[in-house]
Amino acid sequence: MDKTRRRVFKFYCMYASKDCLNTAVNKGLKKIGEILGIEDLEFYAARHSWATIARNDLRINKYVVHEALNHVDDAMKVTDMYLEKDYSQNDDANRRVITYVLTGDNGVKRRKNK
Repeated sequence: MDKTRRRVFKFYCMYASKDCLNTAVNKGLKKIGEILGIEDLEFYAARHSWATIARNDLRINKYVVHEALNHVDDAMKVTDMYLEKDYSQNDDANRRVITYVLTGDNGVKRRKNK
């Protein structure tokens, strides 16, 4: 946790750039991949898996997935200038994916059999 409370994590204090952080994450994932017998495990695979689970398994809106991946949409650039950034939909999507991966619960309430 960031002791200044400016951010949730203190990665910005630990790495010179996002590229340095990405390199460190990929090195760690390679080690995990070796232990698990998964060849060439890297951050891209995690992003791809997150997006696929979010969209296909949890039916999260495609634009929310797009935004959570921090993709730039040239068609929406002007609109984005007028909108205050709200990460709550991304936070909700992350929580749903984490819950689903850890528990298998997709958040859909099931009807009880009579």
